[in-house]
Amino acid sequence: MVAYSRDYKAIRQHGFFQGYNTLVWVMITLQVLGGLVVPMVLKYADSILKGFATSISLVLDAIISAYYLGNLNLSSTFIAGSLVVMAATVMYAMPEKPKPPVVLTA
Repeated sequence: MVAYSRDYKAIRQHGFFQGYNTLVWVMITLQVLGGLVVPMVLKYADSILKGFATSISLVLDAIISAYYLGNLNLSSTFIAGSLVVMAATVMYAMPEKPKPPVVLTA
């Protein structure tokens, strides 16, 4: 509605998708796939794993975006946060150590 109120003539003349290029369609497709993956993760895993997956995807997305956009000035806060996310993910994925059996004495 906002687009029509501001650019009605251009949308009427060239269509709503004017100016969309391949990169825009790739980004739309990635967002759609991400939206479909979240319910599958919640169905087959738990919300904790979804949180880890979201955190890791944000870190990877920031790093890849910084590389492709040519801005590799990652702050120390970002690097520290990324390390915490990676460490938490590794610690959560580690198998639990077996507990010694409990011996009851009478």
